[in-house]
Amino acid sequence: MNKRNSFILFFIFLIPVCVGQYKIVDIPAELLKHADAVVRFHDTHFTVQSPGQAVLKVQYAVSILNEKGNGHGVFAAFYDKFTKAKFVGGTIYDKDGNVQKKLWRSDVRDYTAFSGSLFDDNRMIAYEPSVRSYPYTVEYSYEIAYNGLLNYPGWRPVSGIGISLEDARFVIELPTDFPVRYQSLNLIDSVRISASGKRVSYEWSLSSFPALESQSYSIPISHYLPLVFSVPMDFSIDRLSGSMRSWKDFGKWIYDLNRGRDELSDQTRKNVIEMTEGAEDVIARAKILYEYMQSQTRYVSIQLGIGSWQPFDAKMVDQYGYGDCKALVNYTMALFKAAGIESYYTLVQAGTNPGPFFEELPANQFNHVILCLPVDNDTIWLECTSQHIPFGYLSDFSDNRPVLIINESGGELARTPSFGEHDHQRDRRAQIEIDDSGDAIVKMKSMYSGLYSDVCFEVYRYGPQDQRKWFIEYIDLPGIQAGNLILEPDYLKLPKIAAEMDFSVKNYSSRTGRRMFIPLNQFSRWTSTPPNPPRVLRDVFLRNSLTQKDEFAFSIPEGYQVESMPDDISISSRFGRYSSRIGEKNGQLVYYREFIIRNGLYPDKPYDELSEFLKKVYLADQVQLILVKESSSLN
Repeated sequence: MNKRNSFILFFIFLIPVCVGQYKIVDIPAELLKHADAVVRFHDTHFTVQSPGQAVLKVQYAVSILNEKGNGHGVFAAFYDKFTKAKFVGGTIYDKDGNVQKKLWRSDVRDYTAFSGSLFDDNRMIAYEPSVRSYPYTVEYSYEIAYNGLLNYPGWRPVSGIGISLEDARFVIELPTDFPVRYQSLNLIDSVRISASGKRVSYEWSLSSFPALESQSYSIPISHYLPLVFSVPMDFSIDRLSGSMRSWKDFGKWIYDLNRGRDELSDQTRKNVIEMTEGAEDVIARAKILYEYMQSQTRYVSIQLGIGSWQPFDAKMVDQYGYGDCKALVNYTMALFKAAGIESYYTLVQAGTNPGPFFEELPANQFNHVILCLPVDNDTIWLECTSQHIPFGYLSDFSDNRPVLIINESGGELARTPSFGEHDHQRDRRAQIEIDDSGDAIVKMKSMYSGLYSDVCFEVYRYGPQDQRKWFIEYIDLPGIQAGNLILEPDYLKLPKIAAEMDFSVKNYSSRTGRRMFIPLNQFSRWTSTPPNPPRVLRDVFLRNSLTQKDEFAFSIPEGYQVESMPDDISISSRFGRYSSRIGEKNGQLVYYREFIIRNGLYPDKPYDELSEFLKKVYLADQVQLILVKESSSLN
């Protein structure tokens, strides 16, 4: 048999192995429920050669069940100055597992991994299938070579809502004298450790993980997905070695990385002294310099090499007026230092829905930098990337979470403050004059504090026309004609902003014959109720406490009298409370309303209980006052 025939025979015997291996009918029924995609297998092997050298090899296959699952079929591998990505190969299969297309390196495109950064050396190789006949399956294989390691890659075989998994495996292989720490979440099986010669392997596996559904009022989904988080105890990147054996050690590496980058020019130091001369105390001086920094700089994301962790020096920010979070914090520290004020560079995992944080696992678990300013027995926290956020205020972007404060001796874990039940508050009072046609003239005054003030501080920077446009969209009533919006900010540690507006509303009330129906709460209604619960319930998590207080005084048209008035309403729940009533004040009918939501983690999966509470609030906000026109007033 010649070589050509041998090759053909080999290929024929190979066909049954390749064809039909990803049939959709083979997926277990429980993995198809609520799934847009199914990971058929996911194999990840991470091999470490030295503190700064490693190779990651990944091979996986995903079956795309419908249009919503298309994103899971896109291939993307990221790389930068310290990594190189290589596409090994890929295949697209139809629903019966038949090969539709073989993918080669030439099919994959190389892109800038643009993330909104002005300067960014992150790139990616990517491929997006053009298949739109469902279901189909994609299989990919790629490698990443590391030349510098600060983090080990995390293992997340299930990426989010609506994706299930058949089988997955994660292996870390490294020399026996390279200690590694790890933490897993949502895995049934424990790690399997095996040694061979001078190398040791750690292996995790996962099988039959059904798709998770979306649930409102839940801890972020990242807390429920399978995860292995692993970190080196010693690392090396860009010829800089460091240790993660303790938070102190890791903080010391950050401190040394930043050392000497807080110098300012003689002229700037002189300006600092002049600006703060006469300020009565440390807080007053710090506030002056913080607001100066805000007025002179703007935030620009910069991700270049070691600059992803090391800030630009203060002189550069001072000269050009821009920087990322690291650079702006470092610059503000330099201004404070010139005024004799001590402050500390602080790492935080920012975002309104932060993922899991492992306090017992010293590592780079952070994505943002803020500034810590200790004053007497208090601590002031400063967000340096916003041009309008008040001095000393942290929004829910970085409140109530672990942080690593960096000082000369290393890193120290602390926690940013949380907000109280009445910190995020909106007080609203309105005079509502209704005429015989049902139109209304409204004079409204509102006070927003905490998170309620965030958007108002942004709007405060708009011009009058854009402010009115925002207000009309915010009130969201048909037939509204708005006058000027007057905003008066109060830049406190817990910021407040007062808003005053006069406006008219066409057809505020409806009429039927002699009767007029007046909605008592057109401006503060709770407009949403939780959707139907998912198949598998999770604990309820309310991120923030909120307080709403309303007082709406109604002047009813002449010739009308009250025919029907709603009863007082009181709703109580462990999640909060609600009350409303009608009273009389200065010859007007006054609607009083108070609604409080209490933050916290509520165990025992009380989704139905929360849903019932919010539905009652929703219905309570629909109450109406019914007027009837006196017979003597009829035309």
